Amino acid sequence: MPSHMLEVLGSNEVVELIGQCDVILYKAISGVLIPGTLQPLPARYDISLVMSAGDNPETGNVLPPS
Repeated sequence: MPSHMLEVLGSNEVVELIGQCDVILYKAISGVLIPGTLQPLPARYDISLVMSAGDNPETGNVLPPS
């Protein structure tokens, strides 16, 4: 590490600023890259998934007759 950077990184204010920027950047990136895991599916999609996946003899999932 260059000596002039060691002086800058030795400052608590700079370290705290870098930490805050890191938190903001992480939240922004995680919100863009993995939004589906952070938000639940709407109910209409849940029902569609259950209905389409539920009656599949190849996977052993068969819905009982209604």
